[in-house]
Amino acid sequence: MNNLLLTILTLVVSLIVTTAWYYERKWRVAGNDKIKSAELGFKEVMDSITSGLVLVDKEGHISYANSSGYMILGLPANCISEHIIDCTSFKWSGLENAVLKILKNGGSISRQEFDGINDFEGRLLGAAVSTLDNGGAVIVCSDITEVRKLEQAKRDSEQMASVGELAASIAHEIRNPLGSIRGSAELLFETVNIKDDEKMLFDLIIRESSRVNIIISDFLKYARVRKPVLKPCDIKPILKEAVLQLQVHAKHNNGNVLVKEYVEPELPDLLVDENQLRQLLLNLGINAIEAMNYVGEISLAVRSVDENNCMIEVIDSGAGLEEEKIGELFNPFHTTKATGSGLGLPLVKRIAESHHGSVAACNSIDGGACFRVNLPTVMALELQPS
Repeated sequence: MNNLLLTILTLVVSLIVTTAWYYERKWRVAGNDKIKSAELGFKEVMDSITSGLVLVDKEGHISYANSSGYMILGLPANCISEHIIDCTSFKWSGLENAVLKILKNGGSISRQEFDGINDFEGRLLGAAVSTLDNGGAVIVCSDITEVRKLEQAKRDSEQMASVGELAASIAHEIRNPLGSIRGSAELLFETVNIKDDEKMLFDLIIRESSRVNIIISDFLKYARVRKPVLKPCDIKPILKEAVLQLQVHAKHNNGNVLVKEYVEPELPDLLVDENQLRQLLLNLGINAIEAMNYVGEISLAVRSVDENNCMIEVIDSGAGLEEEKIGELFNPFHTTKATGSGLGLPLVKRIAESHHGSVAACNSIDGGACFRVNLPTVMALELQPS
């Protein structure tokens, strides 16, 4: 009887122990799963942050870095447990010193900029460093290279706008007395008996006054280009009008120029400012006519590039472009003509870019100069920012 009771008691105790072990293991596994799930969730959250996040212990060794931290700081894959000096000193000037200073003295750096060096030269890092309760530190950083470039571009643009307004005002003030000087010279030339050598001086005054007036007029056009009002536009009638005006310009200067036009069938409407498009076509056409010394042939053609863009080509039969000087053609006041203002092509570039387009120059296969302007079609309307 005693043996039976002992056996039963042993079985009961074994059952209790086994049950307890089972549930304890079950709870431990469940707890581990929750911990792993929490760790995974934490990693996903940290890796989704666009700013770099790096933790270092009180000795300066890296204990954690999110994906952005690796990418922005250029940390090696095996950086965990490595010292901050070994991981950043050859990439960011002064970052490791700032971190070590915080680890030693406590406190924080709310925001500081660090220049990239060696392979990271030209890049700029913005970083904040703060101490942690365990004696370590946290680095929060971001690559601000492009932000600084945009800020600088904005400052340059504002400065250039101010300079342009001032220059336009000065040009306008010069234009009025210049007209008076030219008018006075023409009146004296007609009313006063002058000698041959004096006649040369009067001719020089009148001719140079006219040239300066052309330069000022072109500059004012360049300086006062307004933001285009983009609307759907059929280029065919505008192109025909430009061809007629170019023919008249050539005849007025005793030239012999054939002006041809071509528009691709089924070409979609362009998304442009009509007045500025006319100015662009005339500038390119007149530039081509003058480059040929008013003798030769020019072609104005418009073709599709894709559903969102079309290309305007202006090709002349002149001597072509000097390859080494093509990159300078669109610089203000750069000209290869004796009487040119150097503002016709820069104005074309400015108009094209204000239309979200571009312009490029090259030599055609037949040897003449070729200018290509890329402009948006109405299909690009939905891509424009609202």
